[in-house]
Amino acid sequence: MTPTQTITAGPDMTNKPLTERLRASPTRDIMREAADALDEAAQKYAALLEDYKELESQLAAVGAGGVSPIMGQPPIRALLAERDALREALTAIEQWEVPFVESRGEAVPMGVAYGSNGVRDYFRDIARAALAQEQEES
Repeated sequence: MTPTQTITAGPDMTNKPLTERLRASPTRDIMREAADALDEAAQKYAALLEDYKELESQLAAVGAGGVSPIMGQPPIRALLAERDALREALTAIEQWEVPFVESRGEAVPMGVAYGSNGVRDYFRDIARAALAQEQEES
């Protein structure tokens, strides 16, 4: 491929969900791993979302105090903050917006500077940070 050529996704790829597009990409092993991690995170998020819906209704009943009416449970506000942090991490991973980094005095996409492993590690770090924050608060 010459520097002036571009890679475009065909119509059969652009209509597929992100996880399917990742699994079908040229760097299949890395992208399959990322897609599987995204699926797992989405499943965990869906389970958490159900719990949080109940907790949000409790928060509305409790009012501004933010103290859980259930003995031994963390304050509802902390659980809602945890949900928001996980939602933010999942959104960043789902949108797959690779940042630009400084390389040899110019801004280039991270994939150009660090390759697909660097991009994979960037998105893993987002997920790890969100999970670490969730574990610290538990």
